[in-house]
Amino acid sequence: MYRTILGGALRPHPNLQLIINNTIAELNGAEKKGYMVLHARIEPDMMRQNVRVCTDKRVMNMTDIINMLYEKFPEPPVSAVLLVFSRDIIENEEANDKQDDDFHKLNSHNLKILNELRENGMWGGKVKVVE
Repeated sequence: MYRTILGGALRPHPNLQLIINNTIAELNGAEKKGYMVLHARIEPDMMRQNVRVCTDKRVMNMTDIINMLYEKFPEPPVSAVLLVFSRDIIENEEANDKQDDDFHKLNSHNLKILNELRENGMWGGKVKVVE
């Protein structure tokens, strides 16, 4: 199937492919160590879902998620980390003065951590963090 896709069936427009290639090259860094994608499902709507499957295994605290990465990889395994999440949903929750539950408080914490990561990077600033 992969060959079919790359063979032309679903090939990106050349201009889009150039953007993709440039982004990948930038994320790989000068050392060509590659990059990691972290799709953190920490949005407040995800927190409030009454999910019966794996509820006890969900990790919604961004600090805990980042600490798990540091445990697994004591040294930086990549040049960059691409964080995927909905900043709009998180910032809208932050602006909502009517919410004051535990999810709202955790959302505030997570937004603070996300902003720190974007500003300071990870692994002591050795790894760039982008959204």
